[in-house]
Amino acid sequence: MDRLSEKERIEILMILGYGDVRRSQQETCNIFNHLYPNRNPITRSTVSKLLKKFNQNGAIKDLSKSGRIKTATTEDKSLDVCVMLEDDPHLSTRQISRELDISQTSIMKILHDNKFYPYKPKSAISFPHLREDPSNAFASESVFKYLYSLLV
Repeated sequence: MDRLSEKERIEILMILGYGDVRRSQQETCNIFNHLYPNRNPITRSTVSKLLKKFNQNGAIKDLSKSGRIKTATTEDKSLDVCVMLEDDPHLSTRQISRELDISQTSIMKILHDNKFYPYKPKSAISFPHLREDPSNAFASESVFKYLYSLLV
């Protein structure tokens, strides 16, 4: 079954009504399915669950999922890995792992997410202006801004 978009959820609640003018859940389900014939039909339980969620939370959005929070692949650590590799492209994932105290697997995930080649940690994007003048502060700042923009 397809997930309901935010717009569809709002529309279901509007069809259902509130206060004096209120339709049954089955009637709401039938009207919605008639309005959207090309969509997978919803059931009465879908309307019931949506109404229950709305009454409990006062919102139609899904609550944030519980679970373990990412700690190794945060934006800060990802940026640290990218900057280290830009400074010294010959570093191995093992060396980066030891220096930043992050697992080698997490380093590989960070490299993959930032489009670095897997076995030769070289960026898919080259920065030729750094090769010409490594002391150029503007070039270093532009690389930093670019890498940060990849993370955002």
